[in-house]
Amino acid sequence: MPDQKWTLVETEFLRQNYKTDGLSIREIAHKLGRSPSSISNKLIMMGLKKKDGAGPPNKLSKEELNLMVRLKRAGLSNEKIGERLGVDGSTVSRNLRKLKNIRQKNIKK
Repeated sequence: MPDQKWTLVETEFLRQNYKTDGLSIREIAHKLGRSPSSISNKLIMMGLKKKDGAGPPNKLSKEELNLMVRLKRAGLSNEKIGERLGVDGSTVSRNLRKLKNIRQKNIKK
């Protein structure tokens, strides 16, 4: 799919809602009909988000964590899972590792 050009209205919506209203990248992506990675890349280009991902940690709900585990078991890569959840692949990797450690501790008890 070719890159969709950003309109001035979309750019202003992004600027207003990311900083002022505090919407998540996933929420903004849903409202604009774009992928979370597209939103993230635009925020970086606009200077509103650091490329290294510095910022508040991504908090995933129990439902998202369960979906993440199911998608991993289905063979999806961390990056693909991250795209679906609107987070970076490293966030998926970190959460999967934490879940594995918790499960192992429970088994040893």
